[in-house]
Amino acid sequence: MAQKRGGKASPASTAQPTLMRGRKSIDIEVAAIIEILAMIRQHRQEAKLLDLARAEALSVSVPPATVNALKNFVASHAKMREDPLGARIMHPVRRPGVAMVAAAAAAAGAGDECCGIGHGR
Repeated sequence: MAQKRGGKASPASTAQPTLMRGRKSIDIEVAAIIEILAMIRQHRQEAKLLDLARAEALSVSVPPATVNALKNFVASHAKMREDPLGARIMHPVRRPGVAMVAAAAAAAGAGDECCGIGHGR
């Protein structure tokens, strides 16, 4: 194990991360998320992360302004508009049973439209 001056191991040399404590969410910039995903892709770990996300039902809360910025970004590129995921992001199609979830989201102040990539997809 690599050691820094003073005999302590550097954080990058340990296999155990420093985990968040408490229950309060934090804000992470979209740019940081993109950088993290690029690192995961670089190390060919996308499939493992996807499996983990599905198994643990991981989620991220996204403000409407961010959702709309991402929708506009997808809309501004023809190839992304033509992609099935891009089309779903731009124009989500509600399935039966989703109306109840949308009504609950609207009551909670989340609005009645879905971004096309969340639970209401």
